[in-house]
Amino acid sequence: MPTKPFARIALALLLPVLLLMACQTPDKAAKLAAYVGAYTGTVPCADCEGIQYRIQLGEDGRFVFTAVYLGKASEPFRSEGEYTMDEEGRIVLNPGMDDQQFFEPDADGMWWLDREGKRIEGNLAGHYRLSRMKGGVHSGASARDADRAVNHLSGNEDEPAEGGDLYLRKWKEGIRFYAMGTEPFWALDWKKSGGWIFQTADGEVINLGETEPVYLADSGLTRYSFQTKRYVVRVALKDEPCTDGMSGAPFDLTVALTIQPAGSTAGESARGGIRSYTGCGSFTADPRLHNIWGLIKLEGNVVNPSDYPRGGPVLELNLSTRKVYGTDGCNRFSGSLSVGPAFDYPGLRFGPLASTLMACPGELALYRLGNVLSGMEVSCAWNNQGNLVLSQGVKPLAEFRPID
Repeated sequence: MPTKPFARIALALLLPVLLLMACQTPDKAAKLAAYVGAYTGTVPCADCEGIQYRIQLGEDGRFVFTAVYLGKASEPFRSEGEYTMDEEGRIVLNPGMDDQQFFEPDADGMWWLDREGKRIEGNLAGHYRLSRMKGGVHSGASARDADRAVNHLSGNEDEPAEGGDLYLRKWKEGIRFYAMGTEPFWALDWKKSGGWIFQTADGEVINLGETEPVYLADSGLTRYSFQTKRYVVRVALKDEPCTDGMSGAPFDLTVALTIQPAGSTAGESARGGIRSYTGCGSFTADPRLHNIWGLIKLEGNVVNPSDYPRGGPVLELNLSTRKVYGTDGCNRFSGSLSVGPAFDYPGLRFGPLASTLMACPGELALYRLGNVLSGMEVSCAWNNQGNLVLSQGVKPLAEFRPID
């Protein structure tokens, strides 16, 4: 019986796939399948009792990652993505992406590797291990379903909340700036009326006191210098977004810190007397800002929502993601948001705001909110009505009412 045309076409399409499958060895897929499951462990933390991690590797080639800062009143940080195994047998989360992470698996767990895929060294090297959890999930389970099953086995029925709320915990603790870094773990906090404190994971604590910042506008740097009986400490904040390599949390600033023994000479410093640390940092923000706001006044002019056929201008400030979203009453806009030291505190910095380009009915002067805020640095205050007032210096720029 002659082969029908559609059958010949199907065979032609299937043949390359079959050849590709035949060329692949099953070893890699089999090895990766052997490591499907849940892994947990607690790694050192610069400003807490430890960070408890759990990684669920699903049979669908996806993972679910959660982290809990022990001893801190915060919700777990959570993320998910794809994973694979590279040619060296390492498990790679988010392969090819900026936030990829490497693990070296074995029969009982896996070792957390550094950003270059190498074993972490030093006194705390033995703490970077995740153990494999006992307790199975059904065959073919996705990472998300398996993660829910592990929650059930652990007695935690609630789905972990998304991360990004570190600023909120710090604010509640009275901390107005925080920074942290890894390799080695360290933390720097500025507590309002309590001074600056530097800490390391091995228990070192240096109380720095208070100091005045020095702004270098041309270079985007803000510098702080501290003198204690034992040390000279210098902190440089660069106006450059930064992402924590362990948690993936966004920060507004890149931080460099040096510690030099007090009274040391230039020669002694050159021989290794200076310790250097790098990491990420942010100024905290009043959590009341994390809301959706309706515009009621712009540059001294009262805004009437009824003048806008598509509804009045709205602004959403998302402190967790450091993003701003909104509408000018016609077009939508969005962009970056940060809290910075180069203006009155508390304050906000709006990045360039991208906008849609729809034709808007009526006077174009109505649709100005996005243009006014784009690239703007403002201070924040609340009036007696609970409305948010954004100002440039002493001049009010915009007033909003909370709508969510």
